[in-house]
Amino acid sequence: MRAPRRAAGSHPRAGGRLGGAAHRVGAAARLQELTAAAAAPLALGTAAAVESGAMKPVCILATMTPTISRPAAPCPDHGRRCGGAAAVLVAAALLAACATQAPAPGQPPPPGQPQAPTAPPSLGGLFGSGLSPALESQRTRLEQALKGTPVRVEATDDRRLRVEVPTKHAFDPGRAAVKPALAAVLDQLAIGFRPQAATTELQIGAPADDQAPERVVQERGQSTRDYLIGRGVPISRIAGVGRAPNSGLEIVIADRPVNKP
Repeated sequence: MRAPRRAAGSHPRAGGRLGGAAHRVGAAARLQELTAAAAAPLALGTAAAVESGAMKPVCILATMTPTISRPAAPCPDHGRRCGGAAAVLVAAALLAACATQAPAPGQPPPPGQPQAPTAPPSLGGLFGSGLSPALESQRTRLEQALKGTPVRVEATDDRRLRVEVPTKHAFDPGRAAVKPALAAVLDQLAIGFRPQAATTELQIGAPADDQAPERVVQERGQSTRDYLIGRGVPISRIAGVGRAPNSGLEIVIADRPVNKP
């Protein structure tokens, strides 16, 4: 008695091949599901980091790469599937690159990453007045010493220190002798100037009045210069003596050029 015929498609070997293919497809699908489940919390955390400015948007792509990768492609090794593992490796490489990105402005660098060097502030921007440290120290001292007097102490737009004494407190009409009120101002100016004489210099502008011809204006400038020299101001640091543009004795202190002898 002959054995009954097998139905088409029921060959044992064919069934084995179909079952193995189905098993591999199911394994690949499970790998995709596991990869997506592992990447979901990381993607959410990365999105929050981007919103706070701690990570750039490109890092979201790195964390979500496993979830959006295409179905696994066949490997040359006996037809096994390796696309899921390759997607995980690509995502890890992107995440490593994101970890080396510079932090957003105002954010501290992550642990183990060196902080970027910061440029030192320029001398002209150290203080709100825009003056250098040598001039700022003199301005602060003069403002405190001459507080409550009509003497003006101010920083100019070109970052110099300007001191102005009204003419009536500096000289008598038509005279060039230094009055006691002006002498008190020059004393304070010399005390603050001497420690900074190596890096600063000053100019004197003498005032005019109705009874002071040009000769008296020159004598007023010379008497002011001589008084400062007598109080210890080096003559080499008096850059010039001339006529004041305003109606008062004017002394302008500036930073001395580095290459100036």
